[in-house]
Amino acid sequence: MSTAVLEHPSKPFILSSRGAGTVKRDHAGWTRIIDEKLLDWGRHPEQFEDEILAPTIDAISAAAKTVIDLFRDNAGVPDWVVPTGDGGIAFRWGEAGKLLISLEFDAKGTSR
Repeated sequence: MSTAVLEHPSKPFILSSRGAGTVKRDHAGWTRIIDEKLLDWGRHPEQFEDEILAPTIDAISAAAKTVIDLFRDNAGVPDWVVPTGDGGIAFRWGEAGKLLISLEFDAKGTSR
């Protein structure tokens, strides 16, 4: 289990990759998204190049809450999770030419 507190002057929150409730599909896949993407982006925003704005704490918080809900609902792991470059985060499920589902959080944490 990974747990981190991402500090922001006005909005600290705790993110944990420990699931709750019943056994979930692809626990490892969801844990990788939390640990290797969201937590890492929050801890090390300097990893992004100058022309790419790192995901904001609001975007990370909203995405993390959604990831936990999707995990609890046994949703499939997205095919990719990427920073949008303007402070947001995007998720995509599916393949080109087939059904595609996408979810994006802007820098304010609002989903689109």
